Amino acid sequence: MSVKNVIGVLFILFGIGYLLNAFDVLDFSIGNFFHTWYPILIILFGIHLISNKKFIFGGIVSFFGALLQLEQLNIIDISVWQLVFPFALVGIGINMIIKKNKHSSRTLNDYNVDKNFEINNVFSSDERNVNSASLERGEVFSIFGSATVDMSNSIISDNDFKLEMTAIFGSIDIRLPEDCRIELKGTPIFGSIDDRTRANPISTKKVILDCTCVFGGIDIRN
Repeated sequence: MSVKNVIGVLFILFGIGYLLNAFDVLDFSIGNFFHTWYPILIILFGIHLISNKKFIFGGIVSFFGALLQLEQLNIIDISVWQLVFPFALVGIGINMIIKKNKHSSRTLNDYNVDKNFEINNVFSSDERNVNSASLERGEVFSIFGSATVDMSNSIISDNDFKLEMTAIFGSIDIRLPEDCRIELKGTPIFGSIDDRTRANPISTKKVILDCTCVFGGIDIRN
């Protein structure tokens, strides 16, 4: 399910709600709707992740959203938000254990750039095949989302290539060219930064990776 479809469905529901409210059939307001039913958005995001083959992360997000919806409907008596921390730990642990050593073969969206690129994901997922003849700078941001970025066919600039990555309750998978040296910076906070690159120590091409990872995961390969 695409983000556009989700937004379209929400517009239809809101329109029907206000129409029923105009005829005094239903007492409807967006504020009251979101107060009770906002966990549905979390569930839909989890389903979206699962449809994009992010089974573990998507399943945990969907399950958390379902529990939160049950709490809002007073079906269960528990503070679900207190479960965020253990849910995050379980998800990260499972992801670290079962993550495959090799990327699955899949078609990524071509993303042709000059020297710089920026990819942002908030409650969404994205898969890009970045093509450039002189990469110098890149930014990948993922919060409650996932990003897969393949730069293996790009050429690193002679001025070095700096890539900033931020994963907050999200995941980032990147693939770099093989003919480069790697300089990794960053400390995960309740997350993981997995460097599986095979660096070339005598290469004149240098890649500087600046990672921020909070309750998330960053996987680096070439």
